[in-house]
Amino acid sequence: MRYSVCFTGIVFALICFGCQQQSGSESSSENPQSESTATEQKANDKTTPETTPSPTQEQGSGMMMRGGGPGAMRGMRGDMMTLHALFDGRDKIKRTIKNLPNGAETLTESDDAEIASLLQKHVPEMEGRVLSNDPLPPMRFHPLFQELIKKAEKVDFNYEETKHGIKVVYTSEDPYVVLLIQEHAKLVSRFIKNGMQEIHKPYKIPEMNDKEKSK
Repeated sequence: MRYSVCFTGIVFALICFGCQQQSGSESSSENPQSESTATEQKANDKTTPETTPSPTQEQGSGMMMRGGGPGAMRGMRGDMMTLHALFDGRDKIKRTIKNLPNGAETLTESDDAEIASLLQKHVPEMEGRVLSNDPLPPMRFHPLFQELIKKAEKVDFNYEETKHGIKVVYTSEDPYVVLLIQEHAKLVSRFIKNGMQEIHKPYKIPEMNDKEKSK
């Protein structure tokens, strides 16, 4: 898809550039310049930097950088590559969970410097996707992630990098969202333990008991 879009943009730009040249030639034949004007134009042409991008280059750059196009696809692929790399290296990850009265605190680290760096990269990537309602494909159908995204505005999310990974504290004033937060912390730990197959296991969000509802 990326190469198809780029190729279409380049062909379109070449056609436009050719039309401009033809139009310029016709205009020149109808309105011939004087010899002095032509000489001045040639002198100006010589001062044009050779690095000035051609219309074809400009069109191609625009097609690649426009939001929602191939650039967005590269972002999705990059986030997926980070996720898969973490799954592949999950045996090198250590994780602890501390439930809080209003949420959870997690510490996820690795003695492997590359895995630690991926953990530090993954957390803000996922925060951005939750806030923009754009989860990665493996999570889109999972009921817990669906509920968390619906309630994202009720979650106070904070994280800080550690020497070997990242610490996350996420809290809420809504008791139901607190339940979702604590379930999410446990689910991520199961991902690390069991791998990608955990995503496909049947799952139902636990219901709040009367005591939890009254908090």
